[in-house]
Amino acid sequence: MNPKRWTVLLLGVGAVIASCDESVSAPYDVRVRVTTDMGEPVVAAGLRVQGGAAAVSDPSGGHGWSLRGSDGERRLLTVSCPAGYRDHAGPVPFVLRRLAVVDGSSTSTTEIATECIPLTRQGVLVVRARGAGSLPIVIDGKQVGATNDQGVAHLPMELVPGSEVRVTLDTTAQPRLIPASPTQRFVAEDRDSILAFEAAFHTETPHKWRRRPSQDRPYRIN
Repeated sequence: MNPKRWTVLLLGVGAVIASCDESVSAPYDVRVRVTTDMGEPVVAAGLRVQGGAAAVSDPSGGHGWSLRGSDGERRLLTVSCPAGYRDHAGPVPFVLRRLAVVDGSSTSTTEIATECIPLTRQGVLVVRARGAGSLPIVIDGKQVGATNDQGVAHLPMELVPGSEVRVTLDTTAQPRLIPASPTQRFVAEDRDSILAFEAAFHTETPHKWRRRPSQDRPYRIN
């Protein structure tokens, strides 16, 4: 074979091999963001991805890697939620993709969104006691605050989803109030929530004793 033709052929084979190597092992940017189910960033979640170094989520809940691989290759992301959050359900699968953009170039950034669900939820107890003020607020047998002179209170709470919360307005120091020490039960939901406790009081009117007229009548003695 003509040596010149051999040279051209070898150059062509080399170009094909280089092209194949580039498609098999090209850089792909992978970005993950960990949030709660309320969209708040989760900091210090453990992150481990195939082909990348172990890491933790930053204050924005995110982290990124530059991974080498091929278009369409499947990988797994493992998330370890920090203390105060439920264990993650399992590895998150994703695919390395190189996408064409409008100007004819391509992008290889893969965005992954995943969640860590809090073990507890934030709540606010809103109390409105009509007709009474300065009432102690008792939650599950422990006094945690009191209403103001107008019978209003707002108390932040930490709630365990599914648990029962028992709230009582203690009228022991005001025994003439009716109803006496009303209680309301709530079941904490698996989300941040507001617990509204409204009660209407009236004051018992003291009984006025009226003096009964004497039944003795004068009678005549003969």
